[in-house]
Amino acid sequence: MEIHQVLVAAAQGDAITNEALLLRDLLRRSGKSEIFAHHVDPRVPGIIRISDYAAETPSTRANNLLIYHASIGQPAVADFLVNAPERMVLRYHNMTPAEMIAPFDAALGRALEQGREELAAMSARAVLSIADSQYNAAELMDLGFVNVKVVPLLIDLHALRHAHSKPRAMSELRVQDGAPLISFVGRVAPNKGHPQLIQAFHVLKTYHRPDAHMLIVGSAEMAVYRESLMMLIQQLSLPNMAITGAVSLGNLAGIYRRTDVFLCLSAHEGFCAPLVEAMTFDIPIVAWAATAVPETVGDAGILLDEPSPTLAAEAVKMLLDDEGLRRSLVERGRRRARDFDPEGTGQKLLSAIREAVA
Repeated sequence: MEIHQVLVAAAQGDAITNEALLLRDLLRRSGKSEIFAHHVDPRVPGIIRISDYAAETPSTRANNLLIYHASIGQPAVADFLVNAPERMVLRYHNMTPAEMIAPFDAALGRALEQGREELAAMSARAVLSIADSQYNAAELMDLGFVNVKVVPLLIDLHALRHAHSKPRAMSELRVQDGAPLISFVGRVAPNKGHPQLIQAFHVLKTYHRPDAHMLIVGSAEMAVYRESLMMLIQQLSLPNMAITGAVSLGNLAGIYRRTDVFLCLSAHEGFCAPLVEAMTFDIPIVAWAATAVPETVGDAGILLDEPSPTLAAEAVKMLLDDEGLRRSLVERGRRRARDFDPEGTGQKLLSAIREAVA
């Protein structure tokens, strides 16, 4: 039996693609395993177009197993999976509610809405569903999935911890030596709560720490949304705040090493890998306790009941000023990060998959 993975899109720096690559390495220890995708980023090596696999004779595929990483809709992929002769395991990473995205990107909003419709139709096909959080598992059960397990996202923390940044790239961020740095890492998308982040930083600089800097790090593909954020930054006169766009693994590690507080005010997260990444770099966390965020953070951060910029700024100030509180959260973060050790998580994924097809 061959075990292969299916993605709608394989993209460089994408958390789901990164998990698929790590899982492929584990699966190849015991047999042939490939990753097939509808959209293939040429910067990600070794990904095969799903059309090439679909062209193979169905009888030669019948004994195989497909692991489908679900995060967005794509009719061609859904049709392939519904009609494929292989058994299927669903790996669910959540789908951002379409109404959050559609005002800024109508096509992406439609794809997300389509994805939820496709997901419901797959409940009868999946021999097992593996969500990466209890929050995501609850969504699957509401859609009629029965055999649902929870295994956290597989993250290559070792590679990130040991990545090296280029000094010039870091200096171009123009963060003054010794100045407190607040960071948020994640796609520049409406569900991530960037306006609240900007407003919180404005409160922090105006009333608490005028020397502070903030970086918003992540791919920014929605031009209208990004421009609205840049306009807000300009209106609030925040020259020490920057939206970096996507960065290399080394420069991401460099930003984490320089960061004093990780601030997350996302309205919707199915897991939020950067929270775990922050923990591994001993960064204390302030976050809005929405969707899957409390589940991921555990006791390793200050969790807010609402995305109030004032409350967020005050919590950040506490962490900058109170060394005892900071040390306590750093230690809790170290313990919590061990729960996401990639080797342990990978083995849990493999065990769940093998148990389902035994």
